[in-house]
This record gives sequence, C-alpha cells and structure tokens, in this order.
Amino acid sequence: MRTIMPAIYGPTASYTPHMSGDVPVAVYVRISYDRYGKRHGVSDQTSDVIDLIERTPGLVLGEVYEDNDISAFNKDAERPEYNRLIRDIRAGRWTAVGCVRGSRLVRQRLQRAEFIDLMESVHGKVYTTDGTVYDFASEVGRGQFDSDGVKDTNESEKISARVTRAHVRMANQGRFAGGKRPYGYQRKREIIGDEIVVTWLIQPQEAEILREVARRVMRGESVHAVAMDLNRRGVPTAQGRKWWDGPVLGRMLVRPGIAGLRSFKGYDNIVAPGDWEPILPVEEWQALKATIEERAARRIVPGNEVKQLLAGFMVCATCGTRMRSSVSSRRPDAFRCSVIGDSCATKVHVPARPVEDLLTDLIARRLREYAEYTAEEGPSTSAAKLAELASRMDRLAGMWARGELSDEAYGSAHRAAETERNDLRRQAEQEALRRVVLPGPDAIAAWESGDLMRRRSILTLLVDQIVVAPTRSGRKPFDPNRVTVHWRQHETDAAGQD
Repeated sequence: MRTIMPAIYGPTASYTPHMSGDVPVAVYVRISYDRYGKRHGVSDQTSDVIDLIERTPGLVLGEVYEDNDISAFNKDAERPEYNRLIRDIRAGRWTAVGCVRGSRLVRQRLQRAEFIDLMESVHGKVYTTDGTVYDFASEVGRGQFDSDGVKDTNESEKISARVTRAHVRMANQGRFAGGKRPYGYQRKREIIGDEIVVTWLIQPQEAEILREVARRVMRGESVHAVAMDLNRRGVPTAQGRKWWDGPVLGRMLVRPGIAGLRSFKGYDNIVAPGDWEPILPVEEWQALKATIEERAARRIVPGNEVKQLLAGFMVCATCGTRMRSSVSSRRPDAFRCSVIGDSCATKVHVPARPVEDLLTDLIARRLREYAEYTAEEGPSTSAAKLAELASRMDRLAGMWARGELSDEAYGSAHRAAETERNDLRRQAEQEALRRVVLPGPDAIAAWESGDLMRRRSILTLLVDQIVVAPTRSGRKPFDPNRVTVHWRQHETDAAGQD
C-alpha cells in the first residue's frame, strides 16, 4: 500500500485520533458526466475514500452521499445528495467529510463560502484521498480550502471558455452540434487518413414523412392531429418508438436544421448554413415556422381548447387591444375590449355570431376566387439581403483576424450587423408567410368542413387581425361596416363592403 504524507491545514493536534472515540465520516462522491449511467466513476471514488478512512486512525465510515452525472460548476444543476449532506451537517449528524478532492464538494464561489461557514460552525474537517486535511476550526484550514477551491473554479472556467469557443467555432462552420440522431437524417462515418469523419445524409423515408407533415400543417391541419395520424399508421420515431407527441413534432418542425441551417443557443439565432442537405427549402420552412408560432400565440383558452372561430383575431379599433370572448347562457356570445379601467374610451363590443357569419362567407368567397391563394410572388428581398450581410460579416471577421480592425471597432460593427440580421430574419419570415400557397380545392374543403381547428389554421394563414370600430350612437343592429379585415399581404378590406 502506498504511503501518503498528509498535508494538514490547521493545528497539528487536530489530526490526532479523538480520545472519546472514532469520528464517523460522511463520504461525498460526484462525477459530472456519466454517459452510459454505469457509475464507474463514483464507484471508484467511493472505494478510494473508504480506503482512506480505513487506514486513518480515529476515523470510521459513516454514510455515502452520491451525485452521479451532475456538474457542480453548473449553477442550475440540482445536487440532491449534496443538499442532503448539508442538511445533515446542520443537524449535527456529521463533523467530518471525506471526498476525493475539494472540487468534488463545491466549485461555485458563493457555494464554497457557504460551505466554509457551515464547517466552521461545527468545527468540522474535510479529508481528501491525497492526504490533505482541512481543519475549518483554524483560519489556516479555512484559507487553504478557499485557495484550493479558487484554483479549481478558475480551471473550470477556463475549460468552460474553451468548450464554448469550440462550440461557437463548430456553429460558425455549419457543423452538426452532436447528440441524438435527428429525424430525417442518418449518420455516415468514414475513416479519412487518421481521422474519423462523420457526415449526415438525408434518410429518404423519414424525410418524406417530414415533407408530408409540413404540407398538411400548411394546409390547415393541426400539428396534434397530424401526430395522432402518424401514431395510427404506426410510423416510428427516430428512436424507433411508435408514439408521436404533438409538441415534440411541433418543435421538430420549427428547428432550423430541417432547412439545412445551423443555429446556436436558440432556434432564432441562425449563424450559418449547415454542412448537410436540407429537407425543406428555407423559405418553405420559414413559412411553416411562422405558421406554427402564430397558431401557438392565438391559443388563449386554458388547455388550448379554443371554443370560438375568431378568438385571438379580434382587436378594438379604439385602443388596439385584443378583444376577449364573452360567453353567457343568458345572452348571445360577444367580443369585448379587454382593457380594464378607463384606458379605452369606447370599450368596443360586438356580437360574435354576426361577425363569424360575415367572416365565414368572406373567407369562402376569397378561397373560391383564387384557384390558389398566393399573397406574394417573386424572390425574397430579405433573403438576398441576409446573404449579402453574411458575406459582409465574414469580411469583417477576416479584417479583425488580420489586425486591420481594432477589437473595439470590430465589436461595434459586429453588434450593428447582428441587429440588422435579426431585423432581416423577422422580415424574411413575414415574406415567407405571405408567399404561402394553399391549393384551392383542399383549402375550400377544409374551410367548409366545419372543423374548428382546421378553419382557425386557415384564418391564421390569411388574416392578420380583425379590427372592430365602435358604434356611432345608441343601440343599433349589427353594422358590418364596423368590421375591417387586415389580410396577411397587408391589403385592408372593409368586411361589409367586400
């Protein structure tokens, strides 16, 4: 057995066996990443700490606290066994803790300070497998634990920065982020020279399923209904399961990856074209994403059980606030301005049924008028500007790398370009939505089917909002001229005059 010369931080006498009996030691083990859940790392740590306790006079094994596959550096990570250990120390159960090294216990600065204060209050010690003993009753022991912890924290921050830079570099190069196989793609590994090269190829059958789902959603079907149909047909997921979940399918459809785009820290932050083939054209995906997000924004009833066709579309002309539906068994359903107090001068309200009948006829006529509803044709001006902006940002980066731009000048120019890029992306999504093509017969059939969610999906594609003006004076019959429809292509029709 190897001999360890202990480093004792605190009075020398603190390391002698307790005359009143052996000291029970709480063992804490943790490993940040256990990919396969085999617990090999924490098992090895436990064995090492128990070996330390058994060969140290005056110490006996207490209880083992194990946090497997949990980072101590991540502030959002919950460590249940560490928290239980802290509660037990506060309760007076332990005054001694054994671990491989102090960084297994704490890595965050604030948490380390709290641990030092707690151990000082119980005159506790920490024993590590390299022979170090921290005596928290001594200012030397407390200072050394803090000093060693600062080194560990700084090292973690350096590693985190390197990893972040590597991920940013991968994103800017358009490389796949890693993780589980995305639906619609298959992994191909090749050995080129001394390197294993991974490429992602389209999986034809799954890609066709995604294209079918996209077409159906754009034609008015809800994502949930399409998911249930996939389940009835027994279509397997990427992991081979036989059950599709509506929200999961929706997230899959709004991910930039299916359009061959690489995002970083959020689906809206697209940084580069991906190094894989797209399943959907970019502009079709932008329209699909905008449609799904627009539908989600209009789900205003708890449980997503929208009960009225026009709920979420109605707007008060006086104050611009969205109108809420009012349902009563004693009077007809209505839409009323949702402003509370005196902020709106007129508090517009309108009966729901006449407006719904008006819009039902108006949409049906509009769909029949065009064999295909196309709000806008031609290339996307925003898409062209985005491509030019990407080239400009690349040139900026090159000038900075060659030393032709200072850090300050590059930072200022880069921030301005990012702001412009975000604005252009929003414009591109709106342009894509206005280019949505609805096959006439399918859209008319969906509208006349009477299915509420399919009709609302078509409304979302065609209508931006329905503005209701106040009545002129007194209680009068419904006046259709009070209703103005704002179409997606930014035309404005007075509903009563269409």
